[in-house]
Amino acid sequence: MNRGDNSWCALLEDEDIKVLEYQGDLENYYEHSYGNQLNQKIECTLLSDIAQNLRDFSQGKTDLRGVFRFTSSGTLISLLTILGLFKDSVPLRADNYQQQNKRQFTVSNMVPMSANIAVVMYACNSTEKAGKREHKLQVLVNEKPVALPCCHGNVTCGLNEFLSCFKETVESCDFDAMCSLPPTGNPTASASIFSPRLELILSLVFTLFVKIQGR
Repeated sequence: MNRGDNSWCALLEDEDIKVLEYQGDLENYYEHSYGNQLNQKIECTLLSDIAQNLRDFSQGKTDLRGVFRFTSSGTLISLLTILGLFKDSVPLRADNYQQQNKRQFTVSNMVPMSANIAVVMYACNSTEKAGKREHKLQVLVNEKPVALPCCHGNVTCGLNEFLSCFKETVESCDFDAMCSLPPTGNPTASASIFSPRLELILSLVFTLFVKIQGR
């Protein structure tokens, strides 16, 4: 293979490549992100674990200096979603491609090869109480600090502010309930999908068919 030969690239115009990228973004948007409300909750167990680790670190309950997890791009996208990052004011749809040419939700930027998300906590000297320590954190996406919506758009956020922001999400997290099927009720009492008139017509047609076959 000649890596210096880019003749294959001539098969597609720049606009074609952008359309293909948008198609991939749409797929991830609805499968892992804001396109489905469940995607905004599904990683609550991971967020709960992160929150608990932050509490343990801040309270001196652990000697660990880091927790590392390795996962798929889909999980990373869902975690970015539950954090409220890369959210556009207008949802991505198949019919608004032109409107979304400057969208935030671009998977190639969000989760490129070797994508990573880091939650880094700092113990700082308190500016209000002498001798006291306060904990602050930053979220880094692919080694770059990002501003969290729940932290008023600031790159650095107080630990308590961060935990309060996601308190409801963490406390209401019930993964089994989210992934369970709704009750089906009594299977013998299922309602007919046909109207009474249509049922009568179908019954007559079936009866006529049986009579013809019996001759």
